[in-house]
Amino acid sequence: MKQAVYILLFVFFVCEVFAIDGNVNKQECIREASVNPALVEKAYNGQVSNVRQLQCYFKCYYENAGYMDAEGHIQPEKLKANIPTGVNKVMANKAIDLCKDRKGKDSCETAYVVQKCLLDNSIQF
Repeated sequence: MKQAVYILLFVFFVCEVFAIDGNVNKQECIREASVNPALVEKAYNGQVSNVRQLQCYFKCYYENAGYMDAEGHIQPEKLKANIPTGVNKVMANKAIDLCKDRKGKDSCETAYVVQKCLLDNSIQF
């Protein structure tokens, strides 16, 4: 039961950090990446499709939120600084540390593989 609570809290963390940020306009990133909004919503519910437009949506989001710099490097300290209240910080920090160095062939793919890693590893805590 305790593990289930941690899993739910971690999923909440991923959605909170990557989906709901007052400084990022999701609709702007949807337009910029030309991604189907349904794919974005599915991704925030844990169903992340390996589609180029979704990858570039995550890049736009990460850059606008400050989680990725202009060269495509993930900024783990920015992620850690934005862990929402109520989320197990130890669990979230471990997941960020595990995923922060994932790289794709470009910044779109890097944002995607980091997002996918965070979602995939949430069940291990």
